[in-house]
Amino acid sequence: MPEAAARFEIFVPGLFTPQPALRALPAAERPDLGDLETALARADVFRAAPDSVGGMLARLFGWPEGPLPLATLSARQDGLGGESGVWLRADPVCLLPDRDCLRLVDARPRLSADEAAALVAAIRDYLAAEGWHIAAPHPGRWYLHGEGEIPAAGSPLPEVAGEDIAAHLPAAGPWRQRLNGIQMCLHDHPVNREREARGLLPINSVWFWGAGRWVPPPAPRWQRIFTDDPLLAAVAAGFGMAHHPLEALGTSAAPGKVLVLDTRLWPADVRRDPLAWLAGVARFNDEILRVLTRRMNEEKFAMRLHDEHGRRFHLSPRQRWRLWRRARPIETLGRP
Repeated sequence: MPEAAARFEIFVPGLFTPQPALRALPAAERPDLGDLETALARADVFRAAPDSVGGMLARLFGWPEGPLPLATLSARQDGLGGESGVWLRADPVCLLPDRDCLRLVDARPRLSADEAAALVAAIRDYLAAEGWHIAAPHPGRWYLHGEGEIPAAGSPLPEVAGEDIAAHLPAAGPWRQRLNGIQMCLHDHPVNREREARGLLPINSVWFWGAGRWVPPPAPRWQRIFTDDPLLAAVAAGFGMAHHPLEALGTSAAPGKVLVLDTRLWPADVRRDPLAWLAGVARFNDEILRVLTRRMNEEKFAMRLHDEHGRRFHLSPRQRWRLWRRARPIETLGRP
């Protein structure tokens, strides 16, 4: 059966991660996920090659090749221009040893503007000698700007939170050396001594990610994008697409094709926190899918729910009559 066109395309990173620990959870402690589980049971399923979260986002935005230039797009949103040269994020983080690995334990540290300014000043000269200018328009968003080839930076920061960084670093080369140089500059910095005295984690490193340069974006694929993710809102703005918060899905008129990006579940998936993951799935069920299913049945349009494992669940009003298809717990669907 050919795949029909859909008006709403939905992507929720981490929604279909296997959660074997939840199989022993008593039914009384499970949230009601009936809308989602019933919709998935009755959907038409199509398969394609699996992809990473970053790869899926690039495809959904119509980016022609490689990962989205996230640093360039968010730099434009932060008022830094971003039109010339190479940009990458160099966000402040905390790395701590954990047995035989180095783990990124705090990807979104609480950091004041004064603390950020002092830490940036400590690494500015080192980076300038390496040919890179650092800017920090927000305490938690730092950028490097330079010329030359696009560097092989690390994995997107949301994918590394709580993880052993070894698998997420670029291959051995100048960027690993720069990371070590920055860590030496930040080691025993007065800001970190004061933070530790207050019981806070130190800012002992940065994380390089999102590298790219500005090129004219492709023609907009979507009339509207709904997301609460500030980085994806910056991508939408850079691509000239209107964007709205997720809470507007129930009331906003949505002519034409619409993209819904809900990344609220992703951190719990990366942390491998099954209870937080289940709570996030419940939010998606209650706040997004239930609202869109009601609209779908009233306005007679189709939707597609994507996962990063190559599946597309095509949902349409006529599927409500597929009563013979039994719903399965979402945590058992997992990867295909």
